[in-house]
Formats: sequence, C-alpha cells, structure tokens
Amino acid sequence: MRAEQTIALVVEHIRFYNTERFQKRLGQLSPVEYRKKLAA
Repeated sequence: MRAEQTIALVVEHIRFYNTERFQKRLGQLSPVEYRKKLAA
C-alpha cells in the first residue's frame, strides 16, 4: 500500500468516526443525527 492510499484510508476513517459512527454518549445516534435532533 502506498503512502497516498494509507493517508486516504485514515482520512476516510476519521470522517466516518466523527460523522457517522453511532455513539453511546449521544443516545446511540451519529454526531450528524444528534446535531439534527438538537436543531429541530
């Protein structure tokens, strides 16, 4: 695996972790869903 591929995978994982992954402390919502719920 080349360095560029590794970087792309890490960036994608960070994006997933911060935006889509369900989090127990947010009531099993993703951060995006949690923000939408708060804004409603």
